[in-house]
Amino acid sequence: MADYAVRTGGQVWSPNGSKALWEYDYKNKLGICYEDLIALCNQLGADPWLQVPHDVDTQFIASFAALVAANLDSNRRVWIELSNEFWNTAPANLMQNTYARERDAAAFNVPLSEVDNNGSEAGWGTGDLTGNFLKTFKDKWSALGKPADQVVGVAAGLRGSANYNSAVYNQAEAVQPGCVDVFAITTYFGNSLSGSLVQLDYDTSGNASEDTFKEAALLFEADIYGGIKNRFKATANALGVPIVAYEGGQHLTATGFINANPGTGSGNMTPREGDNEFRFGLWNPHLIAGDNSTRSSLADSIVADNYLTFTIAGNPGETLDLDGGALSFFYNRYSMHAAQDLAVFASAGGFTQGDEIATFDGQTGALSVNLAGTEFNALTQLELRIYLYDAIYNAKHQCSLTALSIDNGL
Repeated sequence: MADYAVRTGGQVWSPNGSKALWEYDYKNKLGICYEDLIALCNQLGADPWLQVPHDVDTQFIASFAALVAANLDSNRRVWIELSNEFWNTAPANLMQNTYARERDAAAFNVPLSEVDNNGSEAGWGTGDLTGNFLKTFKDKWSALGKPADQVVGVAAGLRGSANYNSAVYNQAEAVQPGCVDVFAITTYFGNSLSGSLVQLDYDTSGNASEDTFKEAALLFEADIYGGIKNRFKATANALGVPIVAYEGGQHLTATGFINANPGTGSGNMTPREGDNEFRFGLWNPHLIAGDNSTRSSLADSIVADNYLTFTIAGNPGETLDLDGGALSFFYNRYSMHAAQDLAVFASAGGFTQGDEIATFDGQTGALSVNLAGTEFNALTQLELRIYLYDAIYNAKHQCSLTALSIDNGL
């Protein structure tokens, strides 16, 4: 749900009885307004988890509470959280991290440069912001005559940072005792499993023996017990509130899916073939040092050699006449951060930017490229390359190519 609504700052929203339009910060698309998110949850019988930007004021929060109260079914609960990952110093999250640190610097009259990024000082600022948000929402909720147990107040922390977590919780509770109902920490469940799972014995169609399933089950059990139960039990006991894992499962195959490294030529994808599908993980080839949140461009992918390539040739002594033909394939994105755009190049025209014979902007599903021009005639062979770009974050984000075919147009 967080990926469909804005949770950072700098947005304007005026609840005035009509649906609020939010500027979605993922490839400049419009997000989904709270009213529709709540309506969806009502229909599904699910409890919404709603976030608001870090820099909202008390009027916004009170209006937000009134909007939820007016739209949420009485048998549903709402989980509320201020922004997202205050501890995260990646460029995409730096706005709220700085905002929390500024809160601490102002309260204790110290330079911002002396406030840590995700320790007890930044934790105090995050907790102060969180506590005031939860207090304002719950006060308005109560004033509207709504039951208190219909709201779940969420404070969020950082895995492995006891000082930060304690500071967030303690300061939020200092603002309003009892405002924090659960403490959310990312688990990164499965983050280290992929490399082991992909080595298990199964065929190219994904079939596996009972023994292989048992081996996989043991890996899952060890990760859950060691990575979640043991690690977060101490945090839950220390804070005295339930711990909820707000993300982690998506990391199961985000890393280790294939042996891929950036900058090693076209072989860096090394796709697995099975059931006519190339499923692969692709590095985001951003070229800005220290910045993993800049969306990659076609130029980045060309420099990094991030492409799929295949070559077709006629029988010995024959030539290919493909003018009027078409290249067809099916593209799918398994990861939210996988490449959104594709560019197709042919050896008949060249592989330099500007030579592409087709581009696809944010399109998935069945795609087709016309092979038009005399340069596609009388060929001994033709190499085609599909460059993938407009990805984000430095990880191997999964996508696939299925049902690739070429029609000669005859």
